[in-house]
Order: sequence, then C-alpha cells, then structure tokens
Amino acid sequence: MIKRITLRDVATFDHEGVTFDDLAKVNFIYGGNGTGKTTISRLLASWGDAQYSNCQIEWDGKPVGVLVYNKDFRLRNFKESIPGVFAVGKEWVNNSGELAELRKKRVELGNQAKRVTDRIARTKMNLAMEKGRLVTTLWYSLRRPVSNILGSFFEEDLWYRNQFSFAEKVTDWLKNHEIDETVTEESIRQHYKEYLDDGEPNQEKRELLRKVVMDFLAAQAESEVKITDRLVDHLQKEINEWEEEEAEAMRAYNEVEASIEGREKTLTSVQPAIDRINKMLEQSKFTGFSIQPSPTYPNYYQIQREDGSFENDTLSEGELNFIAFLYYYQLAMGNSLDFDIGDNRVLVIDDPMSSLDNNVMLLVSGMIERLVAEAREKNKPAGPNIEQVFVLTHNRMFHKQVSSRQRRADTHYWLLGKRNGKSYVKPYGDQNPVKGEYAMLWQELKEAQNGDDRIGLQNAMRRIIEYYYVGIGGYSKRKLIPDNFSDDPDELLIMSSLAKWVDEGSHTIDDDLYAEPLQDSGERYMEVFRRLFEKTGHLSHYKMMMGEE
Repeated sequence: MIKRITLRDVATFDHEGVTFDDLAKVNFIYGGNGTGKTTISRLLASWGDAQYSNCQIEWDGKPVGVLVYNKDFRLRNFKESIPGVFAVGKEWVNNSGELAELRKKRVELGNQAKRVTDRIARTKMNLAMEKGRLVTTLWYSLRRPVSNILGSFFEEDLWYRNQFSFAEKVTDWLKNHEIDETVTEESIRQHYKEYLDDGEPNQEKRELLRKVVMDFLAAQAESEVKITDRLVDHLQKEINEWEEEEAEAMRAYNEVEASIEGREKTLTSVQPAIDRINKMLEQSKFTGFSIQPSPTYPNYYQIQREDGSFENDTLSEGELNFIAFLYYYQLAMGNSLDFDIGDNRVLVIDDPMSSLDNNVMLLVSGMIERLVAEAREKNKPAGPNIEQVFVLTHNRMFHKQVSSRQRRADTHYWLLGKRNGKSYVKPYGDQNPVKGEYAMLWQELKEAQNGDDRIGLQNAMRRIIEYYYVGIGGYSKRKLIPDNFSDDPDELLIMSSLAKWVDEGSHTIDDDLYAEPLQDSGERYMEVFRRLFEKTGHLSHYKMMMGEE
C-alpha cells in the first residue's frame, strides 16, 4: 500500500511541491479542473518515468501493480482492437462447445419456465373471476329481496353493506351452520312483523329473526356455492400441478446456470467479461451496439453495431467513456493480460464522469462503491486483492455518491486547489470536506479569507445572497441593499459597489474589471459582504458559516 506521495517540478506542482501524507486504504481527492488530478494519476501509472524524477512514492511494504483509470487509459484502450480482460487458454478450447450447449439449454429451460408461469397466471385470473362471479351473483340475487322485506334491519352490520363481505358471510353460514331450508320470503315477513309488533324487541327475538334470514340466504345460495366450489377446486388443483412443474423447470434452469457460471470462472477467455459488459450496457439503456470478440485478433474484442459491422469511430464521447470504465471495472475485478486475480493491486480512478449523464453516474458510482468494498473487506476467501483505492474528481454530485457517509479510519480526504498557477493540497483526515452546495459556497469564502485562490469568489457571494436572502428569506434581490442601507448614503454606495462587483464577476468577462488585482478587491469586499449580514440582522448566521463561533 502507498503511504506517501510527493509531487514537485511537474505540471502545476512547483519545486516546493505538495505531499499527500498518511494515505489510507481509501482516498478521495476533490479538486477543480486544472488543479493537478490527472498529473497525480499519471505519476501513479508511470512512476518510473524521467519526468517524475523529483516526485516520490513511498510504499508501506512491497510495491504492487497500479491500475489507473484516466484520459490516457481511455485513449490507450479504445483503438482498432481492445485488449480483452481474460487471456485465452486451452481450457477454453476444450470447454467452449459444452458451454455453448449449456447456454442453449438455459434458454430452452427459461422459455419453458416462462410458459408455465404464464399458464399459472392465467389460471389464477380465472380462479379470481369465478370467485368474483359468485360474489356478484349472491349480492344481486339475494340481498335486494331481503332488503325489500326488512328495510334497514341489517344496515348497522358492515358485512351487509359490502358485496364481498355479504357473500363471505352467506357462504360461511352455509358451510358452518345447520340451516332450515324451509324458510321462505313469506315466513321472513311474518317473523319481521312479529319482531316489530313487540314494541321493544328483545335480543332473543332479534337473533331469531337474524337466523331465519341467514338460513333463507344460505339455502338460496347453496346450489351456486357448490358449483363455484367445484370449479375453484379444479382450478386450484391445476395451479398446484403447474407450480410443481414450474419449480422443477426453475430447479433445472438454476442447475444449468450454476454449471455455466462454474465453467466461466475457470475459463481464461474474454467471453465472460464481454457478457458482463454487454449486460451492463443493456441495463444502462446504451443501445445500438455491443461488445464482441474481435474477428481478427485472439483475446481481443471490438464494438459491434446492430448491422454486424465492427467500429467505434461513431460513438459519442459519453459512450466511449462509459464503455472504457466498464472495461476498467472488469480489469479491476478479474484476470487480464497484466493482472492475475490473485495479484495485489492499487486502483486509481480519475474523473470517470466526463460527458456522462446522471443516470449513468449512479451505475458508475455503484461500481466504484463495489471496488471500495472489495478493498475494505478483510480475510475474504476469493476475489480481487485490492490493497488501496484513490478516487479523484471535480464533480461534487459524483463525490457525494461514492464517498463515505460517515467518518471511517480507513478513509481519508483531500482538497486539491490552485493559486497563482500552482497546485496546493489541504488534508482533512477522515472528515469529508465536500458538503452540500450551500456549505461549499461558504467553504470557498473561508479559503479566500485565508489567502487561497480567489477565482470564483464573486460567484460564491452572488449564489449565497440569492439562496439565503432571496430564496429562503424572501428578500427582493433588487431592493435588498437599498431597503437596508438607505439611511447612510456613503454605506449605500459601498454596498451597491459590492452588488455590482459580485454580478460582474459572476456573469461577465471584462478585462477592465481585473485591472485591479483580485486579491485586493477580494479582501475589501469580504469586509463589505460581512457588513451586509450585520446590517440585516443575520451576523450570527455569517459567523456560524464562517466558523467564527
């Protein structure tokens, strides 16, 4: 594992240089474009080159292979033919035919299981329809005549007001009670009249009337219920038989799947990696092409269009970058021409999000999280031996996706910046310095106050004012300064100057604006910016965000 990196006399790193000390198992380096991230990744990829003669890499133990993903990796690996992840060996030649037959059988078993599954679904639908037909029949054929006789006698019972509860109640009475099948509508009317004539009906007569009605309903429903029960039993028997057939088909499918996976793991061919990359492409909605073995070079694969042609010159930059990272991920996770799966390795990932959309970012973030998890796992029985991971990026959203949510002893963070054309670095130990968008704006102000690079200071001030005062506070941006500083014309002039300076620095490029050194104007307007919060009664918020209290 690398414990220290020193860069000097190369690119934006001057002779004094910078040092990344106390490196951890997982390291996140956040910095804008042009701050030196690619130089770091190039040093780690080619640390023996003469151009890095004044740089140093110190290892904790024996040096191991370093696998770097950066723009050089993308250019190097996307030529006419692309080196495959796995080397070809005689084991592939001996087993390829058998593997092809197993894959064919897997498709057949999958189709068989699907046919049975579809049949089960249709039968379950028919079963539900039969039960629903019974419910509808009992509701309309029985409830209405009883309601006409009894009026609102049952209205207080919830089951009587819902067709499903009504059918269930009648069916249960039929199956679980001795019923009087001689009850008629006329006898119900007679019992109901006696119940009403009683003046204050007692509970015994009420229950007697209820039983008479339920016996009548159950007797009338008996024939329809028995017919439905026979159909339901028949359909359920069919479902049980087909579910056994489905389980057997899936058992056979899983056995073939396990055989395929077992053989693929023992092969030294490019094909398993191709299959995994193509699966990721399909899942990510990258359509119109796939990755296939090269027809010309053994152990190589190429991009194949839907028409069968092999090419990659018409791919967008985002497509190329995404496929390149999928390829890198396979290299990091498995065998290649350079790494054996048992070899220890250090992974360096430099800005993989170039030209990729947010949907793809989630997939790439997930893969990086998997690599980080592999590095953190201890005493694992198998898999890639990843000693250490470096992730370098300028994309705040991506950084938030892949970095740790909590502080960890095995994870360290750095901010990489540039002032006066020279790179500098700030260590943050196990504390992630990249916060939310609003907190990061205040971070820029704090760094500017400490004398760091002030490029972007005006933009940060503008966005803080718009977010805090306009967005949250409800202030009018146009009236914010006039309404709060009109009592002092001199101070109003100064504050108006701040507003103009902030807007000009955020939205325009004006050579005259920078006739005055940004260092001097920045210091002056930092004081004026603080005065804005003091005058509007929000000084405590300013102090909290600037770390003054």
